[in-house]
Amino acid sequence: MKNSSTFAISLLCLSLAMGVSSSRLQAQRVTKSGRYSRSFGNSYLGGSVYASSYVSWYRRGSYESSSASFYVSGYGRLLRRGFSVGRIGLSGSSRSSNGKVTGSGRLYLNLAGKTVYSKSFPTSKTWSLRPITYKVFPRDPSYRFSVGPVPIRVSGNAGAGAQAGAGVRLLPYRAYVGIHGTGRAWGWGRASARADIWVASLGLSFEGRFADQSLTASASAGIGGVRGRVVYTIRAISLKLYLKARILWKKWSKTIATYRSRTYSKLLWSR
Repeated sequence: MKNSSTFAISLLCLSLAMGVSSSRLQAQRVTKSGRYSRSFGNSYLGGSVYASSYVSWYRRGSYESSSASFYVSGYGRLLRRGFSVGRIGLSGSSRSSNGKVTGSGRLYLNLAGKTVYSKSFPTSKTWSLRPITYKVFPRDPSYRFSVGPVPIRVSGNAGAGAQAGAGVRLLPYRAYVGIHGTGRAWGWGRASARADIWVASLGLSFEGRFADQSLTASASAGIGGVRGRVVYTIRAISLKLYLKARILWKKWSKTIATYRSRTYSKLLWSR
């Protein structure tokens, strides 16, 4: 009887120990993410935008990790030529294993297809980049349209701009990442027209304001979860390409592209 009681107590203790051990090893994960995309206009005058954000905290046993990333990009089209308006990315990560903590943060800025800033740091860092602008095409692209019987050649070019103010905070004693800041990218276009034959008059109406967008973020991951708020804003887009021609008393007109939008804001996520 005594041996049976001892065995039962030992079995109970073993079960409790296994339960405690398994609870310690059980993985915990908290994530939050959001994204937004939109296209506008057409191949002669148009574009698209994309924004995303992600933050995550993970722990299993003595291992813990935190990460966060935010990204915004714009793409434009002018006279059937595509171009990158701008891409801005901000990210940070931190890991803790057996008391050792490692981490890094990174900010990069790509404008009109060129990387103008890209740096990584193993410690907390704050960036402030003033507005930068670039001409997109080295040589002006052109396209020929027919307005009635009149062939009209439209030439143009586009510009791209971006700016960023951001920071990454890392703690040397804990798997923690904090990210804050705003990234903004925009684009615009210009155009001129000429007729391949003589005409009495020729007209061009052009507006090319592409994606003027920003992503504002303030978020953190660590200490058991994630916190923050990420807001995406796209300002009014104005696109118009309109041609007209006249020979003597005859008039012709043609709308190539037209698009307008108001300012729009979207909360990607909040916790």
